[in-house]
Amino acid sequence: MNTEVSKWLTDNYGTLKQMSRNITKNKYPDHEELLQDTIIYVGEYKFQDKLETMISKKQIKFFITRIMLNQYHSSSSYFHKTYRRYYCYDNMTPYITDSYQIEEPDAKTFNNVEMFDHIVSTLNTISNNKTDKRLDWYDVKLFLLYVTTDKSYTKLSSDTSIPRNSIHYTINKVKTVLKSEVEKQGLKLI
Repeated sequence: MNTEVSKWLTDNYGTLKQMSRNITKNKYPDHEELLQDTIIYVGEYKFQDKLETMISKKQIKFFITRIMLNQYHSSSSYFHKTYRRYYCYDNMTPYITDSYQIEEPDAKTFNNVEMFDHIVSTLNTISNNKTDKRLDWYDVKLFLLYVTTDKSYTKLSSDTSIPRNSIHYTINKVKTVLKSEVEKQGLKLI
């Protein structure tokens, strides 16, 4: 990477971070991954002399904004294929589909099968509620797959081709929603 380009990226990192948050509507971890991929792309850009020209003409911000917008909104972009299409891969079909059924948990995985059944019904109720946008079917299926298979994020990622960061984000989101729902009902998780 050219030193002038590197200096500009360093000096304007806060602005670029805010642009990625605006483009992704502050969706975590999308805004971080979009920013990181854009900086890598700009650093590896073949025509560094053109970047220097854009910096001197104050056009670089527009150039980077276009890269971010194209990466985030285009269904054929590298970013979309890597981070946003995480549930559309062919080799994931046996793991996550809309009709995926979770098998009965074995006794060593759950101390209380009734509690597990209640959790599953609560999650399904939330995901099937059209006005409640906190979870969708994908979130619930991935969480249940994670819980019933007792695999780490890394192992689940390698088995399903879902990026590890996306698995981490989804599992944490479901845990947060589940915790708030269970507390609303006056129950305690084991």
